[in-house]
Amino acid sequence: MLKKNKEETYFRFETLHNLPTALKYSQCVSFNDEILICGGASNRNCYSYHIVKNEYRVICCYPSNVKLYGHTVIKMKSNNEKEIKLLSFGGEHNHALVMHYQSVWNEETQYLNKWVASPYKFNNNINDMLFSRALIGGKNNQLLFLIYYPNHIIAYDFKLMKTVAKGMLPTREEVTTGSCFAKSTSDQMIIFGHGSEGICVKYDETKKKFSYSTLVMPNHMDRPLLYSNAYIDDFIMVFGSENTWYKDSVFLYSIKKTAWSDCKRKLPLSDYGAAAVVTEDGKWAHIIGGCDSTSPSNKHMRVLVQEIIGITEKDVRAIVKHWLRKSELKRLGWIDDFYKFVINFWY
Repeated sequence: MLKKNKEETYFRFETLHNLPTALKYSQCVSFNDEILICGGASNRNCYSYHIVKNEYRVICCYPSNVKLYGHTVIKMKSNNEKEIKLLSFGGEHNHALVMHYQSVWNEETQYLNKWVASPYKFNNNINDMLFSRALIGGKNNQLLFLIYYPNHIIAYDFKLMKTVAKGMLPTREEVTTGSCFAKSTSDQMIIFGHGSEGICVKYDETKKKFSYSTLVMPNHMDRPLLYSNAYIDDFIMVFGSENTWYKDSVFLYSIKKTAWSDCKRKLPLSDYGAAAVVTEDGKWAHIIGGCDSTSPSNKHMRVLVQEIIGITEKDVRAIVKHWLRKSELKRLGWIDDFYKFVINFWY
């Protein structure tokens, strides 16, 4: 329990059970009541953390011939509602694997989770995939958008099983080492690297072309190397950095307002190279592993998302709807423009 004077300085992070092993540069995704931890630098072990039980279970290991450092893992929808498809690729030692994950907490099945060769060949001819980043997008979520060193971007169509567009990001510096790659709409993405500018990327599915616009980074955010980040609703949360000045910093970016804010309160410990992931219910942000000095960490913390981003427009709408159910205005009538008045007043 933090002392009162420290509560005014630090976010109220809750320390959870230590990880089964120390991890840095890990890749994590949320799935129902689980957080799936998929390896890390020089560590092939995969675990499931149950957010209700506060316990870990082993999922499997990467194949012995796969070496992990700076790899990427994303989740894809599966035709089987009991499972989720994981795609792992890239890193210093390039690989491409998939796993059809079913919960290790289901005591009724003996399903064997394992990594197998990927049918998707998007990274076959790419030499440098270290700290590449990717996300799923497109109108039907059939596209994989991938950024990789030094400033490349591609769109790969899962249905056509081929790359359908290539582009070069308009930046003077590589954007992949510890960079943030988040989707704001089905065809628009936000990229923040470790340079002095960010990029808004739009993709035209009909013309199969990328277009770009520059997003200005504040001076104090020009070198936040190897930070961890997580995206929810309209916000990107950035935790820690390899940069000495920002190891315990928390930054917040509003996509709607295209504005950064420096959270005055800090992380309870210095950290970089951690994994940040938001639970599927959007309530908690988890910080997993990282480096507290020069060694990998086995720390696992969580913090309420609302404590970082505050009351959002989505929250205001939910509050107003609840209030309307109890008020006379429900009978008098309510129009959507009234929401704008309330939201503008709130902010």
